[in-house]
Amino acid sequence: MMIVVFFLVSTALLILTRSLLQFLRNSSSKGRVPPGSLGVPVIGDSLNFVKALKRNDPWRFYGEKRAKYGPVFKMSLLGSPVVILPAPAGHKLLFGSEEKLVVNSWPVGFKRLLGPGSLTSLTGEDFKRMKKVFMSFLKPEALQRYVPRVSQLSLKHLEDHWEAYAGEEFAIYPAVKSFIFSLACSSFMSLETEEEQLELEEPFAIWTKGLLQLPLNIPGTLFHKALKRREVIHDLLGRLISKRRQELLQGRASETSDMLSVMLSYRNEDGKPACTDAEIKDNLLLLLFAAHDTSSSTLTLSLKFLAENPYWRNQVLQENLAISQEKSGQDGYSLEWDDLRGMKVSWRVLQETLRLQPPAPSGYRKVIQDFEFGDYLIPKGWKACWTVVSHKLPEFFPDPEKFDPSHFEGDSPAPYTYVPFGGGPRMCPGNEYAKMVMLVLLHHLVLRFDWQLADPDEGVTMDPMPMPQNGLNVKLHKRT
Repeated sequence: MMIVVFFLVSTALLILTRSLLQFLRNSSSKGRVPPGSLGVPVIGDSLNFVKALKRNDPWRFYGEKRAKYGPVFKMSLLGSPVVILPAPAGHKLLFGSEEKLVVNSWPVGFKRLLGPGSLTSLTGEDFKRMKKVFMSFLKPEALQRYVPRVSQLSLKHLEDHWEAYAGEEFAIYPAVKSFIFSLACSSFMSLETEEEQLELEEPFAIWTKGLLQLPLNIPGTLFHKALKRREVIHDLLGRLISKRRQELLQGRASETSDMLSVMLSYRNEDGKPACTDAEIKDNLLLLLFAAHDTSSSTLTLSLKFLAENPYWRNQVLQENLAISQEKSGQDGYSLEWDDLRGMKVSWRVLQETLRLQPPAPSGYRKVIQDFEFGDYLIPKGWKACWTVVSHKLPEFFPDPEKFDPSHFEGDSPAPYTYVPFGGGPRMCPGNEYAKMVMLVLLHHLVLRFDWQLADPDEGVTMDPMPMPQNGLNVKLHKRT
């Protein structure tokens, strides 16, 4: 026991010493570094930032510093000095300078939980290689064939899990989250049975809880538990990979049936497999997280906004009624890709939800070469950050605190001011998949149900995505 304690204390002292030396070097950096404060060595603004995220209030955190120091300022997160660059010019610079001035950078905890082979962790040619694999499955042209199946599964979900609660109180978020996870398991790995999906869903739920924790791999901490669940998930995925590889060799599975088959079958120009098994595991885990948590959060919160805004709820209903009437006579019809093109109001509602409740408040890049931004020097070794502060600035979105999908009518928002999925080569590759899933489920949902909030004052927290504090309980009514 004493050896373990000595090791932990020694490791902590080593980290503290290295961070303190880095802090002192950073504090004395020459040049016109932006104003701000690096705070207490090692800790900096980390604790306040995590608290702000859990309150789902990054705007106040960034806004107070912006008001004090101006739109360009420095702070310290997890022992690293960070410069916040504003929209649109700062965002344009970061999104357009990948591998030139900056490289992608994630907090240590995220990197360990997502894995070294994850698209988020890869750089250079490895990143380009993996993104090609992703887009071969996730590009709009490839997604079109999945719309009818997603439509049928959405109908079945509503019939099996919602209709029995008509006239009663119903928690929307758990239901939406469970369905979209099930859909992701089906779309990416062809896991169709409830037993198969639950075997993956239970460790996955604990894994996600570790993403916003301090990266302390000590027994009892949420981060430690998340790392252990990552191992469980990798074991499950490893067995699935072995089984699918045999099915492909025997001709019992299609090379394009799902993301797993695509990743196993995709070849580089030299004819060699594009992905290792370790990379496949890391990226299937990433896809489950990105496609499932983002869509669950956004769709649920859009239903909250629609309940609070009857005008927009009726606009969405009328739009989807028109699509349904075009398919009159088709009992239990399936939507097609072209139907989604007609859901312009529905998509604006989802866009506005993403503006007010984006899945991530910021993104980080490591500076690999000194560069200037305006009057300031951004030193090599620091981190530069884009944020969603621009989502609530009146110069970009009039009356920014108001839920108003007309923000997205006509000309789109000014470039680089609306960044729910990031931007540049690092823009979320699954955004079209998420859009497709949300539009399809929203279509069937609004045609079958009406809802009122059981608790109009229910708040929103972040864990790790924005989510209603109590699951968004509503009074559910079946439309006649």
